[in-house]
Amino acid sequence: MKYLIQNRDGYQKGIDRIISQCHHITLQHLSREKNIHHHIHQARRHLKILRSALRIIRYDISSQEFKFENQFYRNIARSLSQARDSAAIVETINDLMENKPKSASLAILSQLKNEACSTRNNYLAENNKVISGAACLMKNHPIITNDLKWGVDYKLHLSSALKTSYRQASESHQICLNDISDTNIHEYRKKAKHFRYQLMILQNIWPPMFQMLEHEFHKLTYFLGQANNLTVLQNYTAQSSILEIKGIEKFKVKLEKSKIKLAQSALESGHRLFAETNGQFGKRIQVYVNHWKAL
Repeated sequence: MKYLIQNRDGYQKGIDRIISQCHHITLQHLSREKNIHHHIHQARRHLKILRSALRIIRYDISSQEFKFENQFYRNIARSLSQARDSAAIVETINDLMENKPKSASLAILSQLKNEACSTRNNYLAENNKVISGAACLMKNHPIITNDLKWGVDYKLHLSSALKTSYRQASESHQICLNDISDTNIHEYRKKAKHFRYQLMILQNIWPPMFQMLEHEFHKLTYFLGQANNLTVLQNYTAQSSILEIKGIEKFKVKLEKSKIKLAQSALESGHRLFAETNGQFGKRIQVYVNHWKAL
């Protein structure tokens, strides 16, 4: 499903629809019993879109309300992170195996995959209560936009929210330029993904420009996401039973090199995407917002 505000619906109605849909679709995915890892992945994706939409209206609600809502949905996503990581490890291994590695690396990947599949399946057996608990919390949580009283400054608030998201992503980019650590890459990805989803939601403000930007930020978050997946695999490998297998040290070096290459590709993309200062971006976005037909 494509989440974007249609001009004919209007801004307030559109953002309410997107937040409500993401909330209810997340709940539906958490209530599924078959292919649960797929549904957990989709639930976390919709939670990310929902939290990105919340950031769009962050100045239309109080700071306390924004903090509470953001933390609620963030905590739901975090409760599912171990399940998602266990599935992502298997997916990352499959991707590496498709690249036709040398026999030594293939043997390591095959053994890692066997262990990872076992870990993934065991998680479901041991943590069904976590998933059902998350679904229960979602079911009982009121949707904030149902009773939202819009003020007269919503145009200014929208522009300010986009400027804030751009600034936060830009700052994460600068931090990674100075220290390209796993933690910083992870934070950069989160900030960039929030901004990318906002561009998707708001693309009808100026379709050619917003669609192009969303596409470029999608590529950026892909590089960051792949680098993060290799970090998760590295951490899993360090705790696995294959540490004594022949060729493991060379394998670990290859993982590190691949991760660094992906991170560097992300930084190169970021150089282009954050060429504007926060002030320049803010002035430009204000012009687009002022002419948006949905407002």
